Amino acid sequence: MQNKGAIRLVAILLGLACLYQLSFTVVTRIEENNAKEYAAVAVDQFRQTPEYAAIDDNDKEFSAANLSNAREKYYLDSISSEKIFFLYTYKECKEKEINLGLDLRGGMNVMLEVSVMDIVKSMANQNASPYLNEALGIATRNYNAAGGDFVALLGAAWSQVAPGRSLADEFSYELQYVRKETKQLTNAEVLSILRSDAESAIANSFNVLRNRIDHFGVTQPNIQRLANSGRILVELPGVKEPERVRKLLQGTASLEFWTTYENSEIYQSLVDANRLIKDMQLAERPATDTAAVADTSSLSSLAQQSDSLAAAQNREKEYPLFSILSPSVDPQANTLLTGACIGHAHYRDTAKINEWLRLPQIQALFPREFIPTWTVKPEKRYNNEGREEDRFELVAIKNTSDGKAPLDGGVVTDARLSYGQTGNAEVEMNMNAEGARIWARLTADAARDGKKCIAIILDGAVYSYPRVQNEIPGGRSQITGNFTIPEATDLANVLKSGKLPAPAHIVQEAVVGPSLGEESINAGLLSFLIAFLLVLGYMLFFYNGAGVVANVALITNVFFLFGALVSFGAVLTLPGIAGIVLTLGMAVDANVLIYERIKEELRSGKSLRLAVTDGYKNAYSAIVDGNLTTIITGIVLFAFGSGPIQGFATTLVMGIVTSLFTSIFITRLLFESRLNKGKNITFDNKLTHNFLTNTKIDFVTLRKPAYILSVVIVVIGLEFIFTKGFTYGVDFTGGRTYVVRFDKPVSTNDVRSALLVEMSSGATEVKQFGAESQIKITTTYMIKDNSEKVDTLVVQKLYTALKPFFAADIRLDEFTSTLENPNGIISSDFVGPTIASDIKRDAVIAVIIALLAIFLYIAARFRNWVWGTGGVLGLVFCTTFTISFFSIFSGILPFSLDVDQTFIAAVLTIIGYAINDAVVIFDRIREYRTLFPKRELRQNVNEALNSTLSRTVNTTGSTLVVLIAIAIFGGEVIRGFSVALIVGILASIYATLFVGTPIVYDLHGQRQKKEAEKK
Repeated sequence: MQNKGAIRLVAILLGLACLYQLSFTVVTRIEENNAKEYAAVAVDQFRQTPEYAAIDDNDKEFSAANLSNAREKYYLDSISSEKIFFLYTYKECKEKEINLGLDLRGGMNVMLEVSVMDIVKSMANQNASPYLNEALGIATRNYNAAGGDFVALLGAAWSQVAPGRSLADEFSYELQYVRKETKQLTNAEVLSILRSDAESAIANSFNVLRNRIDHFGVTQPNIQRLANSGRILVELPGVKEPERVRKLLQGTASLEFWTTYENSEIYQSLVDANRLIKDMQLAERPATDTAAVADTSSLSSLAQQSDSLAAAQNREKEYPLFSILSPSVDPQANTLLTGACIGHAHYRDTAKINEWLRLPQIQALFPREFIPTWTVKPEKRYNNEGREEDRFELVAIKNTSDGKAPLDGGVVTDARLSYGQTGNAEVEMNMNAEGARIWARLTADAARDGKKCIAIILDGAVYSYPRVQNEIPGGRSQITGNFTIPEATDLANVLKSGKLPAPAHIVQEAVVGPSLGEESINAGLLSFLIAFLLVLGYMLFFYNGAGVVANVALITNVFFLFGALVSFGAVLTLPGIAGIVLTLGMAVDANVLIYERIKEELRSGKSLRLAVTDGYKNAYSAIVDGNLTTIITGIVLFAFGSGPIQGFATTLVMGIVTSLFTSIFITRLLFESRLNKGKNITFDNKLTHNFLTNTKIDFVTLRKPAYILSVVIVVIGLEFIFTKGFTYGVDFTGGRTYVVRFDKPVSTNDVRSALLVEMSSGATEVKQFGAESQIKITTTYMIKDNSEKVDTLVVQKLYTALKPFFAADIRLDEFTSTLENPNGIISSDFVGPTIASDIKRDAVIAVIIALLAIFLYIAARFRNWVWGTGGVLGLVFCTTFTISFFSIFSGILPFSLDVDQTFIAAVLTIIGYAINDAVVIFDRIREYRTLFPKRELRQNVNEALNSTLSRTVNTTGSTLVVLIAIAIFGGEVIRGFSVALIVGILASIYATLFVGTPIVYDLHGQRQKKEAEKK
């Protein structure tokens, strides 16, 4: 072996580098364990205090968990700047440790999309033409269906609906008065400006979001803009308040100050609106459906009727508006309440009230400048039945002539948390000189005009509407609103970071609680350990002394792989652990190839040293070809996957690279060392001696029955695919998925029935997920609603439906909290319709590109398209068989067989693995054709298949024991993934022996026949 010294030096340097990189992870784990012990002591002391004894029994564990997290964070914060490892502080060590994905450590992964359509609309003239509205509608539908460049789609839609018309006319104000354009622009130039402004707005949005996240206080946050799109990916490890994060990220920070109407100025319009709505409903009823007409024309009448209205069955008919919008009336004093609030309603009724108030005939009853706006948070108020409940207030905003707020958030220079006279949290703001001047004038006018209110509105919701007593000079103001400290802190953060140029909507989201993350780590490590021991045992049993060498190389490979992951900053996810475990099975493939070649050389009578030399030399070609094809699929998977799937692809590719080094060079060094010392090397034992070495199977003769069987299998599979279909994951359908853990076993049918009562619209699916006390709920309920409150509403309905299934009472905050809470929502995912469409498209493209790339590589490597055709057709059979299996057995087997991103990752992995099998056999056929050119092709093919049969069985066996370990011990999350791999690998053996190779034989035979006919 040449260059032994250089290889030995490289191995030593790699080992030292990996040891250095992994040492930071060890150090941080030690300190985090110290933090846990410190927190445990604090919790034990807290349990002995009178304060703990006074807490309600249902809240004690929740309070203890909160304290534990707070004390743990305090300990780690206190040592963040201390040197704990040579010259490195804890913070620096933390940045260099192995990077765990959110599925392993818990946290929140959010993908936001900045709305280019909203950017375009904001640039258009205030009174857009019907042509532009139609073009925007077409572009939006096309974008939602297939994605792409929204501005380009708008240009195509404009050419469709308004051919020959100038697009510049629709943006004349922006172009002439803002940009000072003097020449008439072409449509292409207008689109270029729109694209440039959209790009600038997205870039500004990214900077604003990054500033907000930096002030949020999360350790190791990650924010990145996805290339060629308006999407921004945010990863927040350890986040335990998802709702708080959603508000932080989606708020545009559009702060506005508005003057208001008094309640007395609007009340009579409300009375008139109530009467008109009643008349409209009466006109829609059948003539026989009549009722006594009550007098609703005066305040005294309404007050006198209030008691009877509460009990009257026809209240909704007589008072349709006031039955759901309680007016700001003091019934005891028979007077209107002062202020800008004109009524209050329950959240379920706000949409109906908005619908009524938007009707043209209703709007005509109110002042032209009247804008009804709801408060951001509900207050405890009494409804018409006299019950106290959370109700939102409706505030009467007074619009201006140009529709713009008298003062906006652009003048705010600083915002911070402060405390009012009563100790409540509030936000204090400072304004620039221009803002201070306008604010002084605005407050002076309000004070002079009867001490009216000024409403402070953020992102379309009223935060407060204080009554102004006097002019407020100096540009200082406060926002009050019964805030908690975190809410006030986040609001100050949002205002200080600046306004988003356009709304950013969450289009994909994943939340993993720390308890589920810890379970995933435990399951992943257990499957890794068991698979590792099984592979070590398999190699030791089958190859005896050489198996020991292979095991040393395997251990070295794992060490190098983890070191490489840390060095490159790769993220280790649960599928990534599966990738490492799978790499263990695939890593021995090179050793099996080498060992089988060495055994062949020994059987031909060569000496041990020469057999080792020739065995390595003859195996190189197959090893390189097989691993390169797998790397191709890994690269495709990384390019088209996302999140955990990219983690799987990363570990798979890195594992293949490190396994090539250890399998080829480390084992060779060990063999050379033993041979130089005159020691023997054994490659089998009594049980494995001559295993499958003298087989004489006529595979070529069996090809025609195999063709028939293959066609039957494919036809049956396709029939199930087109008739039964699949159970798609939320990745492909869009929707929300929740994994909920109960404190007792539950029936999925009972849970489904309860959910259908609360979520009547949309499809809802309920499955057992692991234990009988754990279920997975997937729903498309309100999937197209992009409002900020929709997540809260869906979770509220989920809680209402599932609360009766818990043995112990559980509060809403316990049900939704991801603190160390054993029950409730332990993980959730949200995928918007646009993202789901993109994922499906990318999945199809990924499979096609992988097959095409492999075909081109094999055709080029073997210098003949016949080899590529046979290989790809074998892969098509493998993938069809695996996909058919998921269709046939979905809903039958006791675990999830959803078709999602993870399944596509499994299919691509199968493609890489199966072509590895085929390449080894193709390489042997090519070798035999070179050695025995005059021998019949039939004989060369049969000899190649029989001579590699031992390698095929051993490689498949070592990989299968690994996958079975993942399926049994890896946890429910990746069980479907491992089952897909098991099915696909079993199919790959059949495909290689009876589909791909026979097709190559037949195609070569046809070519030879045509060449003979020409001669």
